[in-house]
Amino acid sequence: MDDSFLQLISIASSIIILTYLFFKSLKLSNKKSLPQPQGKLPILGHLHLLLGSKPTHLIFSEMADKYGPIFTIKLGSKQTIIINNGNAAKECLTSDNDKIFAGRPKSLAGEILVQEQDFMDLMISALETAIVDDPSGPDADTINLATCLSLLTGATDTATVTWTWALTLLLNHPQEMKKVMAELDEKVGKERRVQESDMKKLVYLDAVIKETWRLYPPAPLGFPHESIDECFVAGYKIPKGTRMFVNIHKIQRDPNVWSNPNEFQPERFLIGKNIDAKGKNLGLIPFSSGRRMCPGMPYALNVIPYVLANLLQCFEFLKPSDEPIDMTESLGLTSFKATPLEVILSPRLSPHLYE
Repeated sequence: MDDSFLQLISIASSIIILTYLFFKSLKLSNKKSLPQPQGKLPILGHLHLLLGSKPTHLIFSEMADKYGPIFTIKLGSKQTIIINNGNAAKECLTSDNDKIFAGRPKSLAGEILVQEQDFMDLMISALETAIVDDPSGPDADTINLATCLSLLTGATDTATVTWTWALTLLLNHPQEMKKVMAELDEKVGKERRVQESDMKKLVYLDAVIKETWRLYPPAPLGFPHESIDECFVAGYKIPKGTRMFVNIHKIQRDPNVWSNPNEFQPERFLIGKNIDAKGKNLGLIPFSSGRRMCPGMPYALNVIPYVLANLLQCFEFLKPSDEPIDMTESLGLTSFKATPLEVILSPRLSPHLYE
């Protein structure tokens, strides 16, 4: 084999390699980049855009209208993606990516919550040892119960948010208030108090609560997630260590899923009776979805409807004036009403039923 032939093979190989590298680089340069709002600052990133009198989930919703259903922002030094529609949320929370986004950003509070079960086990063991040393003090069950009740305070806040918004919506929509009261009087009556066994019969009340959760989810951005590995969402490459928020508020008001999405219409859940709030239907995910959905969901699904049914059965609620009640939301991760709900109460049942 002469030198000229070897040179020809070498040149051809070089051309092939260079062509491959060219098209590979071209493909990488054409890869989609996540939309990002303008105005990023050194160190702060986009944090300054979240300041002001408007709740963060509403700011993200406006950004989604401009940049699309999935975009990225810098919260300080942390790259964060914001998910604003059901399709992207489904990719993150119910597909193989669910495992990847099962991570949580590390923080002291987060570590305490994640390790809560271990904490309780350790506390029980420590209490049992302490009681042996000092049997005159309170028993382990009493102390443990008191601690558990303290830990449940957060869940109580979530329930209070729902009760407040549900009553506010009903007071601003008197026809819907009449319907839920008529159902209570028909299915339960006024001769006894509502029992847990009655709850399955109160379908309109159930629809009112679902519609309240749809319009005012207790945690409109859910809990932060963090990717434990590289993945793809909606065709975008998401690096390991990226934080993620799911804008539940925006997803649950999607006009492609719900007609008149900003209107209070409990009847929509009488038509879609199979829609529940357990994270299966991404049009209603007040407790998020997937393996990292809110652990307080069972508590909320049982306690919130029962307490609201008792409140509505026991008392007549009236507005102090004919003006609509203000629906402004407060700042923060939990969607509290910005101003206190003021109502006029009067009893509906016989005095002995309040004892």
